[in-house]
Amino acid sequence: MAFASVIIPVWNGIDDLPACLSALADQSHTTLEIIAVDNASTDGSAHWIATYHPSVRLICNNENRGFGDACNTGMAQAGGDILVLLNQDTIVERGWLAALVSVLEENSDIGIAGSKALYPDGTIQHAGGVIDVRGASTHLGYRQEDKGQFDHLADVEYVTGASLALRRTLYEQIGGFDPGFSPAYLEDVDLCWRARAAGWRVVYAPQSVLVHNERSTAATPNYAGALLYHRHRLRFVFKHWPVERLRDEFLPAEIAWMTQLKPLEEEWLAAAHHGYMVQLLNLGDLSTWRQALLGEAPEAIETVAQLLLALRRVYPLELMGTSADRTVAPLRPLQAAQLLADIHEQPFRSNVPIIGRWIAAFRQQWNRVSTEWYVKPMIRQQSHFNALLLTALTQGRQEQHDQQQRAALVLTEYLEGHSSEISELAQEVERLKRLVAELRQTPQQRSQG
Repeated sequence: MAFASVIIPVWNGIDDLPACLSALADQSHTTLEIIAVDNASTDGSAHWIATYHPSVRLICNNENRGFGDACNTGMAQAGGDILVLLNQDTIVERGWLAALVSVLEENSDIGIAGSKALYPDGTIQHAGGVIDVRGASTHLGYRQEDKGQFDHLADVEYVTGASLALRRTLYEQIGGFDPGFSPAYLEDVDLCWRARAAGWRVVYAPQSVLVHNERSTAATPNYAGALLYHRHRLRFVFKHWPVERLRDEFLPAEIAWMTQLKPLEEEWLAAAHHGYMVQLLNLGDLSTWRQALLGEAPEAIETVAQLLLALRRVYPLELMGTSADRTVAPLRPLQAAQLLADIHEQPFRSNVPIIGRWIAAFRQQWNRVSTEWYVKPMIRQQSHFNALLLTALTQGRQEQHDQQQRAALVLTEYLEGHSSEISELAQEVERLKRLVAELRQTPQQRSQG
């Protein structure tokens, strides 16, 4: 029987951990270890685990490093032949772990196996997943009543990281989650895609069942959340899609999506444009991945850059007015300012083989010692100033709009009250125009007329 390590990333999970760990204790698989990686919880999660589940191996980070980093930390220290990732807000059913382990033990070509995830009401949350050409993910069976329609082992494009088992040999071959997807979104999709690119199967194992409450603390329904989603969707696509697919499938689909956005969806537009810029700024990293995963020549990244630049010029039709070329119009100045208002530090990267990471590490330490003490306050001050300026501009634009509306109303009322005088003036203007035209005629023209 394979030795399994169950790794649970923890962050403020005091409400979920009792049920999660109690259900794990009922698993029939005897050769297992449980590792909890706490991401600097503020609700006493780590203390609770240490007090009530001392057999759980507890690793405490000094900051919240996100789901992927916590999983990577746990996998790096795990001793199992099979590494199992499990969300803190899940309750596994009996036989959950044994079903995952047996699928991997009985099929040497399977690298990753995932579970059937149900909502608390019994409907299906996840029975494997698919990715469309734009990098948007869809859970198979989502919100369907569970009638056994997904009770067969199936090869899938990805399985959710809420319950994912991978064999150690695969982990040693391709590594864990890509830190570029930190703190959340699509890191599990990327891991499965890399496993498949390395020749392994990724399967959905329906006999492994759990309930997932899906109280993700990483999900934020605001601009920051939209930006995180689009940034990582685009990273996935530009990391894995060949140039031909990017050009012939992704680009038309992305343009079609963006040009149909409505005025109330400007936040999604801004997040997407910001995401394109992030990928442009990380072309070196993307090129390294594309060479490794796709066997692509380094110069192909120029085509990738051109596609990203083309997307930066795309704009929704309803926000374009009557522009002659509505699909490549530039960003309006105020919206461009909104994208750039919040200034962030940019990590230094080097693509120099072997010594590049040491250059980056030295540069990072040098910046910390020599400039961080005054650069960070300057960044905060400039971002604060930008935010105030944008607020003033927005208010000024609204006040100008209100003034224009009031002026238009006054003009309309005036015109309605003096319509007869205006008509007479118009007739007089026409008479004067005819007179001027006659005076401009030569004597010969007048005699002929």
